[in-house]
Amino acid sequence: MNLSPKPATGIKPYSLGLSFVDVIEFYGPACGGKSSILYSLIPKTILPRIWVRDGGTLYDEEKQFYIGGADNGIILIDLDGRFDMRRVYRLIVANLRKKIQEFICEDTKERERTNDDYNSRTNMGSSMPIDMHYYDWLPTEEEISQIACLALQRVHVFQPNSSLEFLATLQSLPEYMLENDDEFKYLMIDSIMAFYWQDKSEEMGNGGNAATSLSYASSVVRALRQVIKESSVVTITTNWALTLPEFNNGINETMSNNPIITTTSLPFPSELFYRDISPRVWQEFVKYRFVVAKQPLPQYPVSIHPTKVVCDQARMEILRNTWFSGRIVTPICGNINLNIFTFKITEEDGILSE
Repeated sequence: MNLSPKPATGIKPYSLGLSFVDVIEFYGPACGGKSSILYSLIPKTILPRIWVRDGGTLYDEEKQFYIGGADNGIILIDLDGRFDMRRVYRLIVANLRKKIQEFICEDTKERERTNDDYNSRTNMGSSMPIDMHYYDWLPTEEEISQIACLALQRVHVFQPNSSLEFLATLQSLPEYMLENDDEFKYLMIDSIMAFYWQDKSEEMGNGGNAATSLSYASSVVRALRQVIKESSVVTITTNWALTLPEFNNGINETMSNNPIITTTSLPFPSELFYRDISPRVWQEFVKYRFVVAKQPLPQYPVSIHPTKVVCDQARMEILRNTWFSGRIVTPICGNINLNIFTFKITEEDGILSE
């Protein structure tokens, strides 16, 4: 998982260096950036490595546009039922436009340097202007759309409506992936506990037998192990928090001894300490676990007039330029301050570390 422009996760001093068969989980409150992380990984995974205009060849290096994609497929199991393919399309188009602008900018500078060097050696006068028609071979807006639409065909979306359908989907994936021409890099599941309350209701109807949910979790883990064994995909899941923050490493003591300190005055979102209540068999299955949350907005007293909130420029800047915070939970990395990192997500660049 690559985060640009800085090393992968923005976690200092840790770097993940993911390999196939790894299982990663992002959990936290609603609107905390979990699904956005998945969306940001999709464009580079499904886009081709290079683009050549019709009639050109892969050996015509001067007319190759380097996109830098992996040209791989993605399996996305949308348990929340909210996956938006149009959003992925917008991300791809924004990514391609940015790459084209960067290419023109860098290439123009290089041509100007070459031109200046030639003029200085030959005692020529002013530099010859750069002919911008030279870049007509780059993708047009229509061709950018075509590239995006072709890339989207590598996103394979499944939308089960229940836990049993989800389990059946997992069990059928090895055969599906084997029969498909795409080479799959990621298996994404959003969100792994989407059917929690639905299953809880059925469990209560069966007399509150917790063994049922435990057996289901074990079956999911077994099915995923089989998928990973036969395809070597990196599995990335999201999960939502169901509990209040659970502080540790002395933070509880600090807060209790200082009544001025509140969860809203901490230098990081209190949601970074939500406890994961997934079954133990699932928690032991995940290799890397992160909790993520959105940058908290300033809190105001009840008596404040709404116009003052609207006119608060600091608050408006946070809304326009939202940062997210994250904490690595598994594996445990020691000092709590080293576990916390910040990042933002943009259409053009994907995930950016601070």
